[in-house]
Amino acid sequence: MSSDLYSSTNTYATTTYNLLSNESSYTFNITEDMNIEALFISQSPNSYSISITTIPAVGGTFTIDGTTDSEGKYIEGTSVTLTATANSGYEFIS
Repeated sequence: MSSDLYSSTNTYATTTYNLLSNESSYTFNITEDMNIEALFISQSPNSYSISITTIPAVGGTFTIDGTTDSEGKYIEGTSVTLTATANSGYEFIS
């Protein structure tokens, strides 16, 4: 996981940041009080929802097959298969 360490100095209600390291381990000699922030970014893949409407509503149904996350969203880069099934008296058109 990526992280950056920053040192902050408060001067007259403003804050300046100095990059100390972009490595996960940083060794230094302490010479004064310091405020250090470790910043992390998520490495989780993006996920997306899929919304499908059948027209007309009574014309048929569909199924979605794919890899989802804990929120039921489909994970970026994975394969998703949609299958439409026509009800009696209807046919699927592209």
